Amino acid sequence: MVTTHSAFWRVFLAASGHFLTLVPAVMLNAELRRMAIKVLPVKLRANRRPVAIVTLKNRALSPVAQLVMQQARAVAREMTVG
Repeated sequence: MVTTHSAFWRVFLAASGHFLTLVPAVMLNAELRRMAIKVLPVKLRANRRPVAIVTLKNRALSPVAQLVMQQARAVAREMTVG
């Protein structure tokens, strides 16, 4: 058993034929499909992971960063209500 958060290493190890991994479908682009990987159609229930917004201490946020944070919070609110 190997544990890593690196998507690259997970796919690389799976392609070696000795490991099994889970990756989001969006990662299975044309380049990865050329590798010796068999995609198994598995549907899992939604998995919500904690997300955090991190800023530097004593630094002003740009207007763009503030807008991104507002939008991220709005999306998160919609996800918890829905």
